[in-house]
Amino acid sequence: EPNIMHQLRQRRAVALALERYPGLAETSAQAEAATRELDEVRAADWPHLSFSGAALRGQKPSPVAPIHGLAPGRVPSFDETLYRLGLSLNYTLFDGGLSTAAKRRFQGRAEAARAETDGARQRVVQAACLAYLRVLSLEGTVQAHDQRLAALEAERVRVAQLLDAGRVARLDLLRVQAALAAGRADRDQRAAGAGDGDPGRRAGDRDGGRGRLDRGRQARRPGAGGS
Repeated sequence: EPNIMHQLRQRRAVALALERYPGLAETSAQAEAATRELDEVRAADWPHLSFSGAALRGQKPSPVAPIHGLAPGRVPSFDETLYRLGLSLNYTLFDGGLSTAAKRRFQGRAEAARAETDGARQRVVQAACLAYLRVLSLEGTVQAHDQRLAALEAERVRVAQLLDAGRVARLDLLRVQAALAAGRADRDQRAAGAGDGDPGRRAGDRDGGRGRLDRGRQARRPGAGGS
């Protein structure tokens, strides 16, 4: 179960890094723009079919068809409303290799942009994993310091009781207190290092392991010893 929790936390750290890293979003946008440009160039090779229509209505009747000549008994048709329809089909048969060169150029741009995006993603994932492992190692070190501090605190209480009973010298209590103070300073230094190695801060996440370490420090920190 602890391994599963570590895997889930690591996946979340990587996902947050990929989501919040600003450089990755920029390279992804460039790759998408290059892909759209390539699609537009490829679409130009397809036949283009266009349809147009219009309806015109005038105050006076107009000829509904072209008048090519006048003949007896042949009167052209007139109407106040005229309809016009148009249908056209365009297809490029030969352009001297311009479209092929354009497709190669834009395809190269798209492939380069995708490669740059993949490389950026791999770098972000690697940085997030390394930062997470560093934080995990420092968290283990901090927990070990907490256990040592708890033992020293218990020893301080025991020596203080013996001192009250007159069974030990005050120097023994001072030694335990000095060891406890040094352990607390070392523990705080380790916890600060774990906060600096937060994978969220190093790979785009602004609120990652440091908040957990700070909350753990407040929850696990033993009580202060009296002198």
